[in-house]
Amino acid sequence: MDAALAGLIGALGGSVIGAGGAWGAALVAFRGARYQADRQVAGAHEQWLRQVRRETYAGYLAQVRSAYDLATATTRGLRWNPTPSLPSAVELRQVIHEVREAYTRVELEAPRRIRTEGYELMAAVTAVLLKIDDWIDEAPSTASRESIEALQHAIGRKIADLAELCAADIHDE
Repeated sequence: MDAALAGLIGALGGSVIGAGGAWGAALVAFRGARYQADRQVAGAHEQWLRQVRRETYAGYLAQVRSAYDLATATTRGLRWNPTPSLPSAVELRQVIHEVREAYTRVELEAPRRIRTEGYELMAAVTAVLLKIDDWIDEAPSTASRESIEALQHAIGRKIADLAELCAADIHDE
């Protein structure tokens, strides 16, 4: 074999090996860039979802706390004030509607455990407000007042428990 042919074969072999190496390096770089882009997209989505949930949870908890405060003020007024300022049946039903509306957003955004706890809280708030409505129309007895106050106490605990669950969900705890 002549030296020129041997040089040509060596050059072709080297270029094939070099091209293969360059192609392999490009493939590794492409996969790395793709992985990084996928992680950035996933991170942005997780951030967006946390923000949506934060707003949803805050809105629901604010509505529930507002209803709880109304119920507490009403029962205290009925208990301690001879001429209390009482909400009307329309006002009570409006508050119930607002709590339920806020819960519908929780249904769409929250994981199952938070949806379940949120539903139980909504049901308890609704029950208390409806009992208060009945109580306002009747001469309140000590037993009915005590049952409403016991429900209210349970609602206060449920609000705190749900707030803790929501915070853990938002912060991935």
